[in-house]
Amino acid sequence: MHLDLDGLAAFLVVCEEAHYARAARRLHLSASALTRQVQHLEQQLGTRLIERGPAGFERLTPAGERLRGSGPALLEHARTVGRTTAGGAGTMTLRVGLPGAVGDYPSRRLLDGLRARALARRPSVHLRFLGVPLPLLDESLDRELVDVLWTIEHAALRQHQTVLAAVERVGLVARSHRLPGNEVDGGAFAELPLLRDPTVDRGWMAPWVLADLRPTSAARLVDVSARGVADVIRAVAEDRAVTVVHAPQARYLPSCVRTVALTEVAEVRYVAARRVDDRRREVSDVIALMRESAVRDATSVTVAVGRDLLMRPRGDRPGA
Repeated sequence: MHLDLDGLAAFLVVCEEAHYARAARRLHLSASALTRQVQHLEQQLGTRLIERGPAGFERLTPAGERLRGSGPALLEHARTVGRTTAGGAGTMTLRVGLPGAVGDYPSRRLLDGLRARALARRPSVHLRFLGVPLPLLDESLDRELVDVLWTIEHAALRQHQTVLAAVERVGLVARSHRLPGNEVDGGAFAELPLLRDPTVDRGWMAPWVLADLRPTSAARLVDVSARGVADVIRAVAEDRAVTVVHAPQARYLPSCVRTVALTEVAEVRYVAARRVDDRRREVSDVIALMRESAVRDATSVTVAVGRDLLMRPRGDRPGA
């Protein structure tokens, strides 16, 4: 029998929360999808794990209590085996986590180049790119869902961080937005209603709600649930609020939105994060290649302003 490890991980989250809806929000799943995962695990094991009532979760069964105790060790063992055997004999698969959906940022073109360079440098290492739902970014390394995380630098991330590159931030508004011109003061933009996903760590959200320009408590925030950039773009296109994105992303935006340059706004630094205790040479090599790719991508940033495309060549900057 092949135990459903995703179902086991979901079951352990339900145990921690003692509540299906809270666990589903934490996993960024619908309550029905989470219920199906747990039921499938129960079918595999041939026993009921959770007693359910009108309100959903009531208590763990004796079998559920035993699995709650042994489940973390089972997951750790499976992940250890996966790290040493993934990809077949003599090869290693490294999982690189990306915010949102694969291709949101970095672009698929950049990722394809990164995979090719990694293969040329270490033929035994295969890169697998995984989209990480935004609310799970900070948990993805702790839970060993990924080996390396491409994310922004922030103090709350308790992992080893290597700076990849610094990129400019630009404003994103609906094509029909009343904001005039192609450039606006960052402080003025910060006064507009800004999108915010309340399920995402505040440290990760801070640059995108311009928390460095005024206290977040003073911001006009509009809550949105976003699995990735597509959900954010949809909300902006509907003119529900504006948001902030990094400049390289502007190359791939649809015509229903437009970007505006933000003056007096600092760059944001992207990092490659890995677990502190993961000292594999292969991981270090991949992070070095990620840095090369990120610096190359940030050297010449195409910023879409209105209907025009402006090339902004950039020299080397500290931390880039």
